[in-house]
Amino acid sequence: MFSTPVRSREGVYLGRLYVLRDVTREREVDRMKTEFVSMVSHELRTPLTSIKGYIDLVLEGEAGEVSGEQGEFLRIVKNNADRLVALVNDLLDVSRIEAGKIQLNRQPLDLISLIRNVSTSLRPALDGKVQHLALDLPPALPSTLGDPDRVTQILTNLLSNAHKYTPQGGRIRIAVRPEPGQLRVDVEDTGVGLSPEEQQQVFTRFFRARNRATQQVGGTGLGLAITRSLVEMHGGEITLSSAPGNGSTFSFTLPTTEQAIEPAGPTPAPPRGGRILVVDDEPDIAQLIRRYLERAGYEVLVAHGGADALDVAQVERPDLITLDIVLPDMDGFTVLERLGSQPDTASIPVVLLSMLGDSGRGKLLGAIDYLTKPVRDSVLLHRVAAILSASRSRLVLVADDEAEVRVIIARHLRQAGYEVVEAADGAEAIEMAKRHLPGLALIDVKMPRMDGVAALRALRADEATRDIAVIVMTASAGVSGESQRAVEGLGGLFVQGKPLTPEELAASIAHCLRDEASPPSHADG
Repeated sequence: MFSTPVRSREGVYLGRLYVLRDVTREREVDRMKTEFVSMVSHELRTPLTSIKGYIDLVLEGEAGEVSGEQGEFLRIVKNNADRLVALVNDLLDVSRIEAGKIQLNRQPLDLISLIRNVSTSLRPALDGKVQHLALDLPPALPSTLGDPDRVTQILTNLLSNAHKYTPQGGRIRIAVRPEPGQLRVDVEDTGVGLSPEEQQQVFTRFFRARNRATQQVGGTGLGLAITRSLVEMHGGEITLSSAPGNGSTFSFTLPTTEQAIEPAGPTPAPPRGGRILVVDDEPDIAQLIRRYLERAGYEVLVAHGGADALDVAQVERPDLITLDIVLPDMDGFTVLERLGSQPDTASIPVVLLSMLGDSGRGKLLGAIDYLTKPVRDSVLLHRVAAILSASRSRLVLVADDEAEVRVIIARHLRQAGYEVVEAADGAEAIEMAKRHLPGLALIDVKMPRMDGVAALRALRADEATRDIAVIVMTASAGVSGESQRAVEGLGGLFVQGKPLTPEELAASIAHCLRDEASPPSHADG
């Protein structure tokens, strides 16, 4: 009489056991799938980075003049390489979203500037189809927090879709308007439009509308699914309004905070020049990055492994390091940690440049930026120039033939938060200025080989060092007025009596750089 209940309980128990085993198996399959997609994406990106980069160099005439037909064939190759990169990126993003591995780097957003930047980057494609783009942007917006790279990805996906599915001569409009508690962004086009049935599925992975115009445009059907996930990760919502033949409007929202943000004006181009160490185990990619940087006027060193990179950084003291994460002997995070632990290399800015996504670990270990390969040369050069420009504003060159004086001045400067490089005479000062491009040079008047006035003339005569602020110092009251007039005529500040106290240094630097206030000093005198 107990056989039926026992069988029933046993069946229920076994059923639960089987379910648990199935869940465990599904999780293991998901983990294996994520690892597989990540590995395949990395292996695909490596050759694609080289293909794209070198095609761009050939098209730009780096290897000689390209004929019309050759250029046409190369552009076809480039367009298809771009499609492959987009596919790999989309697959990797989907995998990361499923695994919950995308982390947002939230910070105050200048949404108007992001929209303008995305519009500018897609301008050649829009012009190619004679499409008119209108921007309806208010002068100021409430503050919103978000990941600028991911919001840029959202905007790029939506504007790119509008471009692809809008016919020749069509119109596209991007509008931003504040609403209670949020900002609303509309991307409106006069394209083919979507039926109500298609609108229900448009954010589904791999879905593509079935009409002639849509089928003529390449795509994976992943972009909008990724876009929706990114919007929702920011706490917003994305919606669609469309009708066949009457275009589409994709709208998304971002939550706001309290204070207003004024849109940023155009950023002046930072100065170029300096020494950069490129660390990458792929020789073709390292050489490609080297070419990008050397064409922009940088001196480039290359290392293919972590230990080699640490040795070169210690000896050469580059102004910046681009560092791959996947290296043969140690990973880039270990290299970054060791760079930060050594006094001689701790202050060198490091940009992680990798095919792997940023988990945030690099920033925690001191990386100043993170770029995902393949990276456009314009993006790489802009980030590098901006980082070097910011770091050089705190870099001071001290040139004096008296070692004791240099030590005292350098100590006060470091205590005040500046980075310092030193030179023992005027000729060495010129060499160090060209190598490091400091924001300020403190130069003694009387030095062997080349005095301070001659060094200042040489700095002003070279385009690379012309804009460096210069303070010419002297401890002697007998220096001629002619030297003082020469210094002031060349745009330098002449200081009678070397500024050996923190207060005097701060005052001289503030006066020379025309700061409203001197930099903070923690020196005790």
